[in-house]
Amino acid sequence: YQPRPPALEFVKTNVTKIIKELKPLTSVIMSKKLDGLVAVNEEADGKVNFIFREYIDKYYLIAVNDENEKLEVEFNTAVNIGEVTVVSENRKVKARDNVFVDEFEPYEVHIYKIEKA
Repeated sequence: YQPRPPALEFVKTNVTKIIKELKPLTSVIMSKKLDGLVAVNEEADGKVNFIFREYIDKYYLIAVNDENEKLEVEFNTAVNIGEVTVVSENRKVKARDNVFVDEFEPYEVHIYKIEKA
């Protein structure tokens, strides 16, 4: 038996978690792209990557913090949004005037299911 380096264990654990979250969302990921309809605050610009999709009367935003630092990210949408649910985290994020804010730990991924307003 040879112990795994901590970094390898971290990658294995997190990649497995991400795959489990994304697998049921295959149809969402392959659905209609909505480019240019979401922007992030200046502090997060270039540090958070995301895709925005529309699938069966809902919007989905999948975002990842690409940095080794905690970030507070403001998502500003050019579409009318309602309730924002963070998939697999059993929580909601308050949206106001088509904007919502959430915190990201280093390299953290959030998947948002967003009701249309």
